[in-house]
Amino acid sequence: MDDIPFKIYSSTFKKKFKIYAKHMTPQRLLNYSLVQMSLKAKSPKVWGKPLSLFIEPTNICNLKCPLCPTGNNSTPKGKGYMKFEDYKKIIDALGSTAFSVTLWNYGEPSLNKDFIRMIKYAKTAGLKVITSTNGFVFKKKENIQELLDSGLDELILAVDGASEETYKQYRINGNFSELIQGAKALADAKKAQGKYFPYLSMQFIIMKSNEHEVEEIQKLAKEVGVDELILKTVYLWNDAKMAEKYLPQDKKFSRYLTDEGVKCKTSIRPGCDGLWIGVNINYDGMVVPCCFDTHELFKFGNAVTVKDFDKEIWNSKQFQAFRRNVWEDKGSVQMCKNCPTNTESQDYARLKFSHVEVEELKEMEAAAEA
Repeated sequence: MDDIPFKIYSSTFKKKFKIYAKHMTPQRLLNYSLVQMSLKAKSPKVWGKPLSLFIEPTNICNLKCPLCPTGNNSTPKGKGYMKFEDYKKIIDALGSTAFSVTLWNYGEPSLNKDFIRMIKYAKTAGLKVITSTNGFVFKKKENIQELLDSGLDELILAVDGASEETYKQYRINGNFSELIQGAKALADAKKAQGKYFPYLSMQFIIMKSNEHEVEEIQKLAKEVGVDELILKTVYLWNDAKMAEKYLPQDKKFSRYLTDEGVKCKTSIRPGCDGLWIGVNINYDGMVVPCCFDTHELFKFGNAVTVKDFDKEIWNSKQFQAFRRNVWEDKGSVQMCKNCPTNTESQDYARLKFSHVEVEELKEMEAAAEA
């Protein structure tokens, strides 16, 4: 890692300022203050509305990744797509006080025929929009310009291999060359048109099958022209049987104490800010605590059909009871025991690329040759 000129950032102020400053309103500022006050007070009743909306365009995917509940077909829920009319209703109801919408969960977002339309509609509401892709969006070349014109703020590219041979071991049915070529075309077009957005983040989940390519993925990310590389530790869904197959041999790349099954390196943090800050809405409108409730064990109501979102869902007796339980006894909730957000080991590193460092890289290579 030391031979590549990257900087590590916990957050990017410039990116956040560019996104939020132009859409800040008194209504959003007031809502932010109310949510933060209720969180600080540990009040199970949130005095404001959700700041972040996590909306699932679809739970259908073209890949069969073995650790993904969709890829391994372990979820009992039927498959489907969110209708644009339902999505519009949610944005209209919650968008004016929220700051962001994240379009993903357990499917490939771009499989929804209204994917680009969803991005554009959220932008008209003044929301930050972030989404991800496994590369399917690049099957249609015209989508590259569509993404640039949509107003999308950030796109995460799921790339778990620096070579096709390694990539296909986990990203089953994926097209490595299509993904890399599409990502590069998007990065090149963005640069040619002088655009800062969408901010491009390449994500690399470190597993036993690809840990030998940690250095190579950094070089590939630089060549593609993304803004950031996220090196992420693998999550095993509390299944110790998966450890031998998927955990990297180098323990520094793991979030787990491998000699203790799938116990995280750091202890459980009390509470969960996400239950106060964001709302997770599945493709059919069903609201659950977070993305880790893959079997919808905790249903709080339907955001599409509900008449009063605040009373019937956001501050319902069930949701308040869940917040209280997680704050007081988080370990009693099975899906919360090893939640990756409990620890500081979810991301091994975030590497941000700087334009000025391109010349520095050339100088370093020249010096090495000399």
